[in-house]
Amino acid sequence: MMPKFETINEREKKQKRLNKIFALFVIGILFFSVIAYSILSINSSGNQLKYGRFGFERTIDGDGWKTKVNDLFIITKFHPSEVEEISFKGEVEGDFSNIIYFVSKTGEEREAAEEMRRNIISLKKDFACLPEDASSGECVNMTVKSCEDADYLQKVIVIRGASNETSVDYSDNCMTIRGEDYFGLLMASDKALFKILGVIK
Repeated sequence: MMPKFETINEREKKQKRLNKIFALFVIGILFFSVIAYSILSINSSGNQLKYGRFGFERTIDGDGWKTKVNDLFIITKFHPSEVEEISFKGEVEGDFSNIIYFVSKTGEEREAAEEMRRNIISLKKDFACLPEDASSGECVNMTVKSCEDADYLQKVIVIRGASNETSVDYSDNCMTIRGEDYFGLLMASDKALFKILGVIK
């Protein structure tokens, strides 16, 4: 029996069919690549956000943000966009690299102060109490500082929770951070930190 030979017309039909199958295969790969890229970018976009010239990335535990400011990695509870609306009165002036006293009384205030303390580089960072608290609790053995002690070389940061507002005031080298509750206190502390480091202008 003789083998069957294809006519030119049959060969062209077969080639067209193969070309269509190949084109559908390539279109399918492109389509699924676009969908996969979209899904992956949606999943990772929540972990990385830019703010001005700073790129912020979620911390491993997902409970904060980290970025690099002046060759120093900082970790904060909030992204700058989350604290932009918090009131900040005054202009940050001078240098925070000498001596900083963090004045706090409660554990929540101390936690807010600690977040700022670990993210600012200075020659000396110490906790202190206000004069009116000097004779109570752990303040008995601590340094006593108030805004009156602040100057160009010695900054005082007073942190007060359970306030009527969540805000930050800066005047004459003294910063007062207020929070209506624990959450507001942490937000105001991050706002103050971002202003000190120049992340928020």
